[in-house]
Amino acid sequence: MGDCDGVCVIPREHVSAVLDAAEKRKAYEEARQAVIDEYLRAKAAGEPLPDLTPAWARDVLREADMEARV
Repeated sequence: MGDCDGVCVIPREHVSAVLDAAEKRKAYEEARQAVIDEYLRAKAAGEPLPDLTPAWARDVLREADMEARV
């Protein structure tokens, strides 16, 4: 596997797992971009801004009982 950043060798027996992880990562990044785009749209329109905190970060803070501080 390779791109403009370099090349990575993936053993055949791991290809399926790596592709699954890459697809999940791409879906996450697309969802994050949609949230950022909505934030920018709301900001430009002078509307209330949506929360940009990723769900995983809210979960970590909740587990640490710090959600109220965010």
